[in-house]
Amino acid sequence: MSLTAVEILAPEVALIQDAKLREFAELCLAELPEHFEHMPASSSGKYHPSYALDDGGLIRHTKAAVLFAIDIIKSQPSCFTTCDTDIVICALILHDGLKSGYEPGSTKFEHPLLMAEFCNHLYENNLERFEAASEMISQVIACITCHMGRWNTSNKSTAVLPLPWTPLERLVHTCDYLASRKHYMVEIKEFNR
Repeated sequence: MSLTAVEILAPEVALIQDAKLREFAELCLAELPEHFEHMPASSSGKYHPSYALDDGGLIRHTKAAVLFAIDIIKSQPSCFTTCDTDIVICALILHDGLKSGYEPGSTKFEHPLLMAEFCNHLYENNLERFEAASEMISQVIACITCHMGRWNTSNKSTAVLPLPWTPLERLVHTCDYLASRKHYMVEIKEFNR
C-alpha cells in the first residue's frame, strides 16, 4: 500500500508550530487528488532537476522547497517570526497541489489560482474550525497565488498571475524557484511508494 500525501509530507507539516494551521495543511493535503502523490514536478522534464522527475517528483520538489525555506529563515532569524515561518512552510507544502488541475496530465499554467481557490474553499467550508488561524490562512493563500513570480503570463493562457510583493510572498517564490533549478541537487530522504 502506498503512502498518502499527508503521510509523505508529515515531517514538513510537523514543522508548522501553529496547531490550527498544521491541521489546515493536513486537511488540504488529504483532499488533494491522488495523482498529486505520483506526479513529476515537470511534465516536460525541462524545468526541474532529475530528483524532481518521475513518480513522486512533485513531492520531492515540495520537500526541497521547504528545505530551502528553513535554511533561508535560519540564516536570518531576526527577519522572520514563528508565524512567518509557519505561513511560508504551509504555502510551500501546498503550492503545487493542483499543478495539473483535478486530473492527471501536464502542468496547468493557472495552477496557483486553482490551488488558492481550493484552499479558500476548504477554509470557507470549515470557518469555525479554522477561525483562530484565519489571518495566517489568508496569507498562505496569497503566497500560493503568486508563487510563480515573474513567470506570471503564458502564451497558452489568458490568465495573468499576481506578482509576489510581500516579504513572505517573495520568500515562497524564491524557495520554489531554487527547488526548480537543475544546478541544485537536494538529497531527499526517500519515502516508500
